[in-house]
Amino acid sequence: MRWDPTRENILFLNQSANLYANYYQLQIAVHRPFIPSPRKPSPLSFPSLAICTNAARSCIHVLDVQAKRSGCPTYFNQVRRTFRGRLWIRHSMRACSMRACV
Repeated sequence: MRWDPTRENILFLNQSANLYANYYQLQIAVHRPFIPSPRKPSPLSFPSLAICTNAARSCIHVLDVQAKRSGCPTYFNQVRRTFRGRLWIRHSMRACSMRACV
């Protein structure tokens, strides 16, 4: 299965967007506990940080396409998109600050 932002059928586009958003949400849930924090730094956690950042970015992209194409984003997708955007920004800032300290 591949994400197709040009899918003709809006019903299938919405279903596909929800599947992909849930997949990315699951990726973040699995890898988030392994992200280093100021209280417990770990140099081995950068793959988890990268996975969470990419999943958040991809989720935002999928939900943005879904909202623009369908013309009617669902409330749940708006909440997820906002949360993933904040998560992506926070993790990006944390990664930059950790690299500066090394």
